Amino acid sequence: MMKALLVFFLMSLAALPAQAATHYVRAGATDAQNGSDWTSAYSALPRTLVRGDTYYIASGSYPSYAFNDAQSGTLTITVKKATPCSFCAGAGLGRILLNAADDQTP
Repeated sequence: MMKALLVFFLMSLAALPAQAATHYVRAGATDAQNGSDWTSAYSALPRTLVRGDTYYIASGSYPSYAFNDAQSGTLTITVKKATPCSFCAGAGLGRILLNAADDQTP
């Protein structure tokens, strides 16, 4: 009985959705470049994008990128432009707003 409960519990954990992550991209970034925040932003989009994650890109010049990541289930990859604002602090960028409503091509 205990073994059956353990198996049920572990199967339930496997069914939980993974947390989507937010990544940051900033031209000229030189710190850790792991995309975890603006200070440690990627200097360009990484080779492989993670489905379900969001990538915010600061203004700047970037190398070309081929969006050819394999399709997987219903999760999408979201890429958005970071835009300036007067009330948002951003490390090394002055002030920025990650504008989720801005779906226009920059």
